[in-house]
Amino acid sequence: MSTQTPPQTTDYTFEEITGNERLQFNHKYFGDCIFDIKIFNMANQIILGYNGGYWSYLKYNDVAFYRLDGAEQFVMRNPFSGDQMLMNSELAGMIVTLYALILHFEKYPTEKIVEQIDSLKDLIWDYARDIGQVDQAFKMID
Repeated sequence: MSTQTPPQTTDYTFEEITGNERLQFNHKYFGDCIFDIKIFNMANQIILGYNGGYWSYLKYNDVAFYRLDGAEQFVMRNPFSGDQMLMNSELAGMIVTLYALILHFEKYPTEKIVEQIDSLKDLIWDYARDIGQVDQAFKMID
């Protein structure tokens, strides 16, 4: 009889930023009051069929990211390899946010952005592992 223990899962309860806190979200976490424009542009490049929509502002502990509302899953496309994969909305939002952060860092390199990028990558790997979408995450960010 096998005594293997099942993999542990984490309770990923993402906190949605609402009300007046939304007004400070971009500046507080990304240092740019109009960071959402970078998100929209990036989503247009990597979410197939993207044509706008409502974005929720989420955080998990101190890691902030966007999530496109309206669907449980989105088809993502790696702009470099052309690979396409289906991802849940939270993971897709994390990856869109990561891409936008990396582009933002290229123009405005700060230690705060480096910390956000590293924290978001850690969250992406942990969350992807937990929901069984590590292959999809790997194809998008490696």
